[in-house]
Amino acid sequence: MTNINHSLAEEINFKSKQFSNRWQTVNDSVMGGISRSKISIENNIVSFSGQLSFENNGGFASARYILNKPIAAKDKVSITFKGDNRRYQLRLRTNTGPGAIAYKVDFYAPANNWNSLIFKKNDFIPTYRGTTVDDAPPLNLADVKQISLMIADKQLAAFRLKISQIGFL
Repeated sequence: MTNINHSLAEEINFKSKQFSNRWQTVNDSVMGGISRSKISIENNIVSFSGQLSFENNGGFASARYILNKPIAAKDKVSITFKGDNRRYQLRLRTNTGPGAIAYKVDFYAPANNWNSLIFKKNDFIPTYRGTTVDDAPPLNLADVKQISLMIADKQLAAFRLKISQIGFL
């Protein structure tokens, strides 16, 4: 587990009442699939859970969080989580309009224990609908407008990822 110096981090405030209102789930139903997911918040812990389905060419679920203010210029992203032995993606967007590139990093979420990871901005790969975008501009964390969680690991079992912290270092 990586220790995070919280005095240096700009964190998303999970305690804010407005925090829960800025999450939106976006599942494969936008393309005809029937996977489902939800976000719940209890005791300042975010839970992203649901069920993937391959029916109608489905197989992904995601949750997006719109930032309400710009991030001070930083070069790393931290996340503290407890998972279910599955692979997830942490995705950042600098533009939230149609056709926006998502900068993603994959991570494995072990079950039973809280884990912390720190990613450098260069760890994030620019993608559009699952395809790497080779000519994308470099990620500038000061430009991030949206944070997303995604699961698309081709497993049909129910999933649950708990998050206690996301911050920018």
